[in-house]
Amino acid sequence: MLRWRLLSAAVIIPSVLVLVWLDYHCGNPGAWLMPLMLTLTGMAAWEVNGLLRAGGQNPRPMLTTVFAVGVAASFCLPIVVPQSWLTGIAVTGPPLIAVTVAVLAILAAELPRFNGNGQSLSQAAWGIYTILYIGLLFGFLAPLRLFHGNAWGMIALVSMLTITKFADTGAFVFGKTLGRTKMTPRLSPGKTVEGALGGVFTACCVAWLLQRFLIPALVTGPIREQAGAWICYGAILAAAGMVGDLVESLLKREMHTKDSSRWLPGLGGVMDIVDSILFAAPVAYACWVLGLIGP
Repeated sequence: MLRWRLLSAAVIIPSVLVLVWLDYHCGNPGAWLMPLMLTLTGMAAWEVNGLLRAGGQNPRPMLTTVFAVGVAASFCLPIVVPQSWLTGIAVTGPPLIAVTVAVLAILAAELPRFNGNGQSLSQAAWGIYTILYIGLLFGFLAPLRLFHGNAWGMIALVSMLTITKFADTGAFVFGKTLGRTKMTPRLSPGKTVEGALGGVFTACCVAWLLQRFLIPALVTGPIREQAGAWICYGAILAAAGMVGDLVESLLKREMHTKDSSRWLPGLGGVMDIVDSILFAAPVAYACWVLGLIGP
């Protein structure tokens, strides 16, 4: 299992790093990473539909996947549309419109399927859940990448991804070596308090290293000293990522399924990789917009 996990990571990480380099140096910020984000959104939404089907639900996988990708794509409008066209349009405008259209469409799509079995509204609710859970939360990767220009936007995106995934790794390593106290035995028996604390510690260390080395590498001119704020940022993202991980565990337990899919050897499916990122992305965006860290 560990060998396959390392092999999968050895393929995924260099590929993502190449896209990050291209996105920073070639073309508009976000242009290279946007297709990857939308592809992962579609795959994750499809996996959630698979979980629902395994749990005895009757989702509309094509419809919900298309709308999940559409909601995520609405966040990417500033990447593909000239800024002059967006003058006067609020940042939340396109996503709000996309979510509204998706909700209306999902509810309307249940009307022809009504058969009196009392499940129509629950199926619509699961469809809306999938769109919001995947499309809306994943969409926050785009405004992170676009935050305050090319350099700071890349720092915001890369720091969120790096801190969150290192927190996952730290929690796994500390949990395997030191874990004794079960954190949520019924929901996720493998998670321990010691592992969670190790994940937070790892995230804080990585956050400090990023502000020490990544910011000077990308930003020219004077830089504010924010070591304490970045350590807090690491702890916040670690906590958000853990909640995201547990939310996916909750969905899998509700659907009586162990893995979201098995197409990534050693890692499971897309959802098993991005579950923590889904929660960390909007939390990270809030930290940057509210000025906890940043220029």
